[in-house]
Amino acid sequence: MNLALDVTPNVIARFSASRVMSRPAYGQLIPSGSANIVIRTASISNPYLDPIRANTMDASLEWYFAPGSLLSVAYFYKNIETYIQNTSQLVPFRELGLPLSLLSGTGTGVTPDELFSVTRSNNTEGGPLRGFEVNLQLPFRFLPGMLKNFGVLANFTRVRSNINYIISPTITRNAPLVGLSPETASGTLYYEDSKFSIRSTVNYRAGYLTGIPGPTDSDANGAASSIFVDASASYNLSENIKLIAEVSNITNETNRLYTDTVRQDPLYTAYFGRTFALAVNFQF
Repeated sequence: MNLALDVTPNVIARFSASRVMSRPAYGQLIPSGSANIVIRTASISNPYLDPIRANTMDASLEWYFAPGSLLSVAYFYKNIETYIQNTSQLVPFRELGLPLSLLSGTGTGVTPDELFSVTRSNNTEGGPLRGFEVNLQLPFRFLPGMLKNFGVLANFTRVRSNINYIISPTITRNAPLVGLSPETASGTLYYEDSKFSIRSTVNYRAGYLTGIPGPTDSDANGAASSIFVDASASYNLSENIKLIAEVSNITNETNRLYTDTVRQDPLYTAYFGRTFALAVNFQF
C-alpha cells in the first residue's frame, strides 16, 4: 500500500506498508554436502529453507522549497519474521546423509557414530529494524553569476537493528543485522552549466558486522568504518559528443576486516587502489 498526501503545493507526506520476502540463494537449497574426515567438520545444504520474510512500514515528509530543491525526512521500520543464518552443531556422521563408505580407507579410524562439527543454513527468528533518513538537494540558483551553477547533494541514514542469532543449540545472542552499518552518509558538491560539469562525492560508512559468531574465542567478525572519495567531470564538445573523466577512491581507502568486536584483531586489509577512467559519449 502506498499513500501520498499534498499537505501544501510544496509539501508531500508519504506512507507505505508492505509484506516482503527474499528467497534463499540456490547454493543454500541444492542438496549437497562435504566433509573433512581428518578434522571432523562438514558442510551440508538445506533444501527445506523458508524465505526471509518481513513486514515493513515507511513514512516521509518532503519539502520542495525551490525549483530543483528538496529537503526530506523519512522513518522506516521492518519486522523481520524469518531470517537465514549459518549455524554449527555437533552431529554424528551417520546422520549427515553422506555415504558411510567415505570413512573406508581413510586411515583415520573415524567411526559412523563420531561427532562432526556441521555448518548448515537454518531459519531463525530474525528481529526488528528501525531508522531514519534525511536528504537534501540544493542548487545555488539564488547566488549571482557563476555561483548559481553550483549545488550540493547530501544524505544521512541512521539504523538500529536487533536480530536474534543462534550461537549454539542452547545459546542465542541479540546483535545488529550482519552487513548493515548503523550510520551512513554522503555529500556531493557539483558545478554544472550548458557545456561543463564537475562533481566530487564523499561516502562514509560506519563499521558493521560481517559474521556471527566469529572463530574460536571471538564473538563476531566485522569491518571497520570507511570513507571513499570520488570525482567526475564532463565537457560537451557539441550536441552529440561529450568527453567524460572519472576518478574513484581518490584517497586510496581500504577495507579493513577484524575479528572480535572488543579486541578487533586484524583479519586482513583489502586494497582497491585508485581507478581512472576516460570516455567519449556519442549521441545520434
